Formats: sequence, structure tokens, C-alpha cells
Amino acid sequence: MRNQLTFQTLKNITTPTTIESQFENKSFYLSFKTQLLQLHFLKLEAVLTGSLTVDCNLCADCVELEIDENITVVLSDKVYNEGLDYQGFAVLEYTDGKVDLDDFVRSELMLIASDYHYCEICTTKRS
Repeated sequence: MRNQLTFQTLKNITTPTTIESQFENKSFYLSFKTQLLQLHFLKLEAVLTGSLTVDCNLCADCVELEIDENITVVLSDKVYNEGLDYQGFAVLEYTDGKVDLDDFVRSELMLIASDYHYCEICTTKRS
């Protein structure tokens, strides 16, 4: 089941709510709440938790990362032409009125995975 909510529904989630999302056959949890900033802008404050397997950038062994990531972004239900951020936060546009939280989780996890990660052995060698 997709965790897809309308922009209008998200406007009403002002107390912490948690969803489960699947990525690479693992469960991740997104606990979030929103705050209406202006007519077309919602501030999404979230915590993403779970365990993600990535490759060590030196030896390619598997590294297990415990994810506990605070995320704050602005969601917009219209095209935002005023730059890359709104009040200092990245803006994500959802012009069809639907916010796919599974895609949001997947995007955040891919961003984390794209960073440099080292296994314990390679971390020790680098010291």
C-alpha cells in the first residue's frame, strides 16, 4: 500500500503521526507533523528511522547504518519560482495535490546512501 496523502489532508496533521515505508525489503518509519506556513506552503518536520545497508566506499563490504534522521522541508502544492528554499528550508513541489511519502522516504534514504561510508576495518586503517 502506498503512503500517498493529499496536500489538503497533510494540512490537518499537526500532531506527530507515524507511517511505515518499505525500501529494499526493510521497514523504515517516518514520524511527522506539519505546520501551515501560507496558503500553498506546509512545513514538514519529520524523523526517519530504520536500518540501511550500504557498501563501504573503500572495500565494498556491507555496512549497516542505523538511521535516525531529523528532516525539515517545505511542501508546496504549486510551482515555486522564488529560488531553492523557502524560509531557509528546501521546497518540494507536489503540483498534482498528492504527496507520496514512500517516494519521500526513498529519496531521503538514497541521499543518505550516496554519502561516503566506511566499515570498521577501513575506518581503523584511515585513522
